[in-house]
This record gives sequence, C-alpha cells and structure tokens, in this order.
Amino acid sequence: EIAKTMVSEGTVPLGDASQMQVVLGAVVESAGFTPNLTDPEGASPDLEGASQLLVSVDELILDSLESQATDDPELLASDLAKIQAVVEDGIVGGYENGDTPAYLAETQTKELLTGQKESFSGVNVFPPKAANAEAAIPSDQWNKGALVLSIEATDGDRGDVVQYSINAGNPDADEDGAAAFSVNEQGQLLVEDADELTHLANGEATVEIRLADGKGLYGTSTVTVKRGNALSLNAEVVAGADNWRQSVWLGNFFTNDSSWIFHESLGWLYVVSDGSGGFWLWDAGLQAWWWTNTTLYPYFYLFGQTGSTWGFWDVDASEPRYYDYFNNLWKAKTE
Repeated sequence: EIAKTMVSEGTVPLGDASQMQVVLGAVVESAGFTPNLTDPEGASPDLEGASQLLVSVDELILDSLESQATDDPELLASDLAKIQAVVEDGIVGGYENGDTPAYLAETQTKELLTGQKESFSGVNVFPPKAANAEAAIPSDQWNKGALVLSIEATDGDRGDVVQYSINAGNPDADEDGAAAFSVNEQGQLLVEDADELTHLANGEATVEIRLADGKGLYGTSTVTVKRGNALSLNAEVVAGADNWRQSVWLGNFFTNDSSWIFHESLGWLYVVSDGSGGFWLWDAGLQAWWWTNTTLYPYFYLFGQTGSTWGFWDVDASEPRYYDYFNNLWKAKTE
C-alpha cells in the first residue's frame, strides 16, 4: 500500500520521516486502521514512530550499499540479509510482543540496529560452491594418499568453513570396505585404494563432492577422474599402433598411462600438467624442465641448471634442435 501511494503521488519519501508520516497516514486511513492508533485524533506518536523506523531501516540499506558497493554482490546480499534479520528480531518481534511504534522508535534506533547488524552471525545466505573439474592420474601415481585434485570451494557468507565429503561415485569394486578416493578437510581429493583404479569403468570415475557450510546449506562439485596423464588423455589413439597417441599440437608419442611419454622426435619426457592447459616436461635428453602449452608450442620456456631461456623446437631437422633466444643460437637436443 505504501508503494502504491508513492507511485500515485509521485513521491519517494523513504529517507524523510515527515514525508513518510504523511504517506503512512494516508495508507492507514484508506485501509481503515485509524481506530487502531494510540492517538487517532491528533499527531499520532504511532505514525511518527513507524515513519521513523522505516526511515532508519532505509538508511541502513543505503549505508550498506555505499559501504559494500556493487562490485561485491555476495557481500552486499549477506549484509542485506543481516539487516532483514535484525529488523525481524527487533522491530517485527517488538510489534508481536505488543510494543508500540512510538516505543520501538525510541529503543530500536539506527545506531542500535547498526550495532546489532555488525555483531549478527546467525544469517546464512549462500551455500558453498566449487566448479566442476577433471583430473588425470597416471599409473605411476596409483598409491594411497596421492593427490588427485584440490577442490577450490568458496562461500559467499565469508568466514563459513566449508566441509567436504564424497556424496556419490566413489567405487569399491572389490568390496573390501575401502573406496577408491577420499577427501580431507582441506578439500584435497586423494587416492584411498589404488587397487580400485584398475577397475574403473572406461578408465574413469565421476565423483560427486558434497560441500557443506555447517549451517544447513549445501553445494556439490563433480570431479571426473581419468586414468593416464593429462597429455595422453587429450590425444587421439593412432590406429594399428598400440599405445601410440597423436596430439594435434605436440605430434606422435608413445604412452603406457604413466607420467612418462616417448615423443617420436623429442625422446623421453615426464609430463606434469600445470592445471591451466599447460605442461611442464622433464626432458631426459636435456636433463632439464621446459614448459609449453597448446597454443605456444613449438615455443617453450627452458628452466635449466645453468640458466633459463625461451626456445623454439625444430623437430623437422635431421637431428632435433632448438633455438636459444637468450644466446641467439641453435643448439642440438643433446646439448
């Protein structure tokens, strides 16, 4: 009714107690509630008090918007939920207890409501959340306690501690009571029973992680775990050639699902995913690590014992070589 009156009269009196009292008086009269006022004949302390309460709460909302800004909507939503909670507790609860608007306006001031809001910890607006993810686990890492993936969960309520558990998709094919995976309180998905990895249907498992905030709200994250190294899993099988894969960017290589691959030009490489589409590779020939990704290769970054440099692979040469941009010269693969 207040909103309808504001629209019809073209006024927005939320921040002005005197204007709000006029609007509220018109609403009370049109609704037939005038006899309910403690002083229906004169300047009603009920109308004055109710108007002041509306203005105080509106100022709380505006203060929250100004302090939290709009670039952090989760923090703003949590703050607004706290305002609602203290209003329901102090003002609505006061009405239910028989307190008059005039009395509540004196006791539930803006300053008091602000203090209650700042100390209020019972509001819970957001469930925890984490993105779905994929992880690869090479066969040479199939051992109890091996890290599969770290789940990065967040909670918009800020300060809530996320609790992790496995909800579904955790196989126990040999029925020995030990499932394939476990998750710890830091959100790390770990290998629990390495024997289970040999029985994964189609070489993968879809594990559903339950995210709880300890206050009644929950979220889920799905982690797809695949056997093999991340590089091999993103390459095509070479027809008629056992364990050979063809990468659209790296070329052909041999793999047995371990962290090691044998590249047709670059030789033995130990593969470690950087988690964001790139790879660190330990080069058995160079005895050094180098990094690249799907869009950068054949350019790479060499991290050597005697210094680091950017390089460029020439795998079409009769002997594999790379260009050392730091020293501005070509070097053989074995140098």
